[in-house]
Amino acid sequence: MAKIVFVIGSLGKGGAERVISILANNLNQRGYHVSIILVYENRIDYPINEKINIVCLNNYISSNYIVRIPSRVRYLRKIIKKMNCNLVISFLTEINIYSIVSLLFTHIPLIISERNDPYHDPHQKLLRFLRKVSYKYADGIVYQTEDAKRFFKRLYIKNRIIPNPIIENLPTHNKLNKRNNKIVTFCRLTEQKNLKMLINAYDKLPKQLKLEYQLEIYGEGPQKTLLKKYVQEKKLQTRVIFKPFSNNIHEEIINASLFVSTSDYEGISNSMLEALAIGLPVICTDCPIGGAKLAITNNYNGILVNIRDEETLTKKIKLLLENEDIADNISSHYKETREKFSESTIVDNWELFLKEII
Repeated sequence: MAKIVFVIGSLGKGGAERVISILANNLNQRGYHVSIILVYENRIDYPINEKINIVCLNNYISSNYIVRIPSRVRYLRKIIKKMNCNLVISFLTEINIYSIVSLLFTHIPLIISERNDPYHDPHQKLLRFLRKVSYKYADGIVYQTEDAKRFFKRLYIKNRIIPNPIIENLPTHNKLNKRNNKIVTFCRLTEQKNLKMLINAYDKLPKQLKLEYQLEIYGEGPQKTLLKKYVQEKKLQTRVIFKPFSNNIHEEIINASLFVSTSDYEGISNSMLEALAIGLPVICTDCPIGGAKLAITNNYNGILVNIRDEETLTKKIKLLLENEDIADNISSHYKETREKFSESTIVDNWELFLKEII
């Protein structure tokens, strides 16, 4: 079977990292020889099959900032060539650029993948420029949505639209279990997630609903301290609770009354997909680049609201909390989400594309 190398910054908590772990494990189980190169950090937060070879590039890189970037390119090229692989797959813009430059003139095919909204990410002008001039040297690219593909309309390489998979063996809400009085979200605590919108919408709920329902925010990230301070300023610290992300997150939220995602932009939110799949009523911002509307048919299996529209978000939260029948009907379509985004379906699509590129 073919030898495949994945390239990613690390395998720490994150959507792209989770998808690579799923792809690597599944392709390895299907007989492929799989390796993973970690460019930045030897961190592994997801289970990886023992047969998969993992190499951390930082073990070879000088700590000197001036030589770090050329060293990464040189050693990435050296390690990949030594692995004698048939295909390299890289995720995320900066890693894609490293991979493209490292593989120039090697004749090793490369598939790159965009995992966020290319209109907003990356923010740095230099990275946006390098993306523009380098991506044409890849052999294929995987997008998550049609909107993302549209951004690269002048990129004439082979491409596929393949959304994120939902992990196997997710629990599902048991209808016999009464939902608890919690509104939940789980994500990386960054500006992109616009959690202030969720906090503000919760604050605008009628007093009785705020007394009855608690907002729980699971996750870590650079905005955690700022958000905690914001909650204190609003005197909501007894009603808005911050909790660390855990490997048992689905069991912790499975009986929640509502899941809410308020991102300003997103590829396809893994937390949204998983909340839909375990049978939670879901409200999500209809943010670029179309990942939410790919998974949610408005008022059928979830509710979409415009980005930054706090008033409508408050109304929709109130609607679902006060109308259990509506919430139950919306959450009852969870099986359709599981089938559409199942691991086997998504990995099948990836396997067809990589066979086309090799």
